[in-house]
Amino acid sequence: MYFLLYGLAFLMLAMWLPAIFFPWRFNKALGSIMKNIDLMRVMSLWLMIIAFIFLVVYWKLDGTWNMLIAILWRLTLIKALVALWFPNYFYKKFQMFYSSKGWTIIIWLICLIMALFLIWAGMVKF
Repeated sequence: MYFLLYGLAFLMLAMWLPAIFFPWRFNKALGSIMKNIDLMRVMSLWLMIIAFIFLVVYWKLDGTWNMLIAILWRLTLIKALVALWFPNYFYKKFQMFYSSKGWTIIIWLICLIMALFLIWAGMVKF
């Protein structure tokens, strides 16, 4: 099941790589996505599907590294449900966090650390 972790890490890096090189353009594109409520709901449905797939594989809370992955995916599922029901809330949060180039780079670094953790967890576990 390590291929799921590698696949997610690749998707995270592929999505957030433009944020480090072109932060203003990335903010503008992401802002136009967040303004469109229908598109936001479709994205939250896709996120729910991905969260359910990962929760089928990593569902145990057994006190190992898998527990951290299971908790992250449970939180992702909750986030997707909130985004489905209240898309305007996420647009307001987007405006707050992505208002500057600095925040975009900080969030990119957090995603980079998470992607590296997923790759490491896939190599250590399997």
